[in-house]
Amino acid sequence: MHNTLTGETVELLQQLIRNQCVNDGTVGSGQEVRTTDVLRAYLEGSGLDIEVYEPPAAPGRTSLVARIEGSDPAVPTLCLMGHTDVVPVNPQAWTRDPFGAELVHGEVWGRGALDMLNLTASQAVALKALARRPGGWRPRGSLVYLYPGAQLLPRLLVGFTDAPYFRARGAVAYGFGLFSRALTAETMAGRFHGNDERIDVESLALTTQAWIEVCDLFLG
Repeated sequence: MHNTLTGETVELLQQLIRNQCVNDGTVGSGQEVRTTDVLRAYLEGSGLDIEVYEPPAAPGRTSLVARIEGSDPAVPTLCLMGHTDVVPVNPQAWTRDPFGAELVHGEVWGRGALDMLNLTASQAVALKALARRPGGWRPRGSLVYLYPGAQLLPRLLVGFTDAPYFRARGAVAYGFGLFSRALTAETMAGRFHGNDERIDVESLALTTQAWIEVCDLFLG
């Protein structure tokens, strides 16, 4: 994994955690505009088509869409998607500041480190790396990076991913992450939405590289 890309993923994840886009279930919570602004600033200048949407009934609950248009309309579009809000937290139960995004012993600490700002950051870094390839990168199929506020889905879906929601509506959808051997399923389950949520840098490196390879494989 390219050390520069890994560093970008770590730094971007830290920024997103510090935005504290906590969704408590009310319309006015979340305020994902903070993260949308960070993502737009990070991606601008890479040749991407970027759009931001804000629902009139929910100011601050913005969504970002970035796109690389494909060369062949017959080839399916690949959409990298997630969400930018995080669940509430009890700071008194944490060893460290849940929104401090500290890097300690090779791990980034903070709410959203596993769900799912790690994917938000790694997908953004992968998208920018693809867009900035020498000579330009024009895939056969279109690549879309979609990160909405939490208002897109009506409920939280089981199985650690929202893929069943889209499959039920005719889309081919999968959810996955690529993690290091240090982050076992048992460890992840204990940290997911729990106290002392954190992710190791090796997992961030693996996931960023995985998205690049997925895009190359599916879009050509």
